[in-house]
This record gives sequence, C-alpha cells and structure tokens, in this order.
Amino acid sequence: MPLQFVKSNKGANQLQLDGYIYTRDKSYNGKTLWKCIEFHNFKCKGRVHTSNDEIVKTI
Repeated sequence: MPLQFVKSNKGANQLQLDGYIYTRDKSYNGKTLWKCIEFHNFKCKGRVHTSNDEIVKTI
C-alpha cells in the first residue's frame, strides 16, 4: 500500500494512515519515525516507522 501524505499548515509532509495523521519526528539511516499529531493534546502514543516509502512498524 503506497504511503499517503498531506501538507501541514506550514507546508511539511504529514503521513496519513488509517484515519490518523502523523508528523515526522526523526530520520536516520534511511528510516523515518512519525508520531501522532495529537501527541501533546490527547496523549496519543501512536507511531509509525517507515523505510524506503514502506511501513516497517506501527505502534
């Protein structure tokens, strides 16, 4: 399944998956870690790990 992205208000890519939106948290060694945009407001602990435009792990 190809990754779907939306733009934030500031123009950054955000990952859209299963009705949730994730913002890029960290990138290293070709991997990108995304965290739920509701992390601060609602203590959302959802995370997604991607590599080479494929989902590696969801938490």
